[in-house]
Amino acid sequence: MKMFSPVVIPIVQLLKNQDPGKDAQLAEQLSACLEKFVLRLGTESGFCVGSVCTLADVHAVPFLWRFGFLVKHFRGYDIFQAHPRLALLAKSFEEMPEFQAVMKREGLTKEKLIPMYALYANDSRWSEDGTVMVGRGKSTFGK
Repeated sequence: MKMFSPVVIPIVQLLKNQDPGKDAQLAEQLSACLEKFVLRLGTESGFCVGSVCTLADVHAVPFLWRFGFLVKHFRGYDIFQAHPRLALLAKSFEEMPEFQAVMKREGLTKEKLIPMYALYANDSRWSEDGTVMVGRGKSTFGK
């Protein structure tokens, strides 16, 4: 879990970034942190270590699952393509009956979560009259 903590700040920074010129630098920093995390993972299953879900999975994977698709949606950067081992973690988590039950019970889908994070993607920037977000929002990587 200690190896995952350094991932949090760079992934949020990339999502909140309002300067397209900084996308590549932020993605590079994020990728380096993710690679360090990946190197600590076991390779024998779809979980962080061992063949069953552990506290390490519960700690890291929901965050990776959520911010993985959010960064792809809002910034066009795919952490799972860059780090296939993380894609396997996310897939294993999605397939867990417990995960599916919580998502169903709460009525959550990726499509419903995206607008909940628009404030991050706009870096909390609102129009002067406060009626619309005016930050970068959804954009193409580097643009």
